[in-house]
Amino acid sequence: MTEIEGEGGGADPEIRGVGELLDALAGSHASGHRWFRGQADSNWGLLPGVARNSGHLAEEVTMIKQFMRDAVNRTSVRPSGGWEWLALAQHFGLPTRLLDWSEHPLVGLFFACETSSGGAADGRLFELVPETLNTTNYPAGPSLLVLGHDNHLDAYLPEAPPGPRNGPLAVTSMRYFDRVSAQVGTFTICQAGEDLARDKAVTSWVVPSAAKAGILAELADLNITASSVYPDLAHLAEHIKETFRK
Repeated sequence: MTEIEGEGGGADPEIRGVGELLDALAGSHASGHRWFRGQADSNWGLLPGVARNSGHLAEEVTMIKQFMRDAVNRTSVRPSGGWEWLALAQHFGLPTRLLDWSEHPLVGLFFACETSSGGAADGRLFELVPETLNTTNYPAGPSLLVLGHDNHLDAYLPEAPPGPRNGPLAVTSMRYFDRVSAQVGTFTICQAGEDLARDKAVTSWVVPSAAKAGILAELADLNITASSVYPDLAHLAEHIKETFRK
């Protein structure tokens, strides 16, 4: 993945607590809606899952077709079209061209405080102004793009025929799935696996590794926990177990 450095080669601003994030948002020059994404390692770029592995990228259509074929006997959900299938696959962890965001800054901060696979890395919280991204890449489009309801987006489907290359867009979807609803989830979508980390619509803060535990404790006091962002029985049981652990 692309490694991210501070603007102009300098250090990025840091967030060490919930209060610091709220202060940063209050002092932001961004206007309108803002979306947030947290990542456990500050050096990771903003790539959709399918673009992080060359094998996945080369077989993107095959993977989603296999998921569609085999998922029907494993879920009561019956997607009605390509976008609903893509959102369902993303929901259950299949690498897709969707990248998850949240309308809730504290949900983004929660994910920035997770432990990375590489150990005690600094995290990063990204802020996206969706209107800025969409005005640049689809100036004639509506203010709100909804998967499955805006025909322009069909060119972004994995199985779409070759055509003009379009830039990434900020999109929403019907919130049928529990995690998307709990996380107030939104997405960015791209055709070619672009990294959005340096897009003019995006800003970010580093979350120091040493601050993660304290931030998670603050978030827990505000009921932002693994159990609330993953509202399934397994995370509920884990939350109860940890609450009463001595």
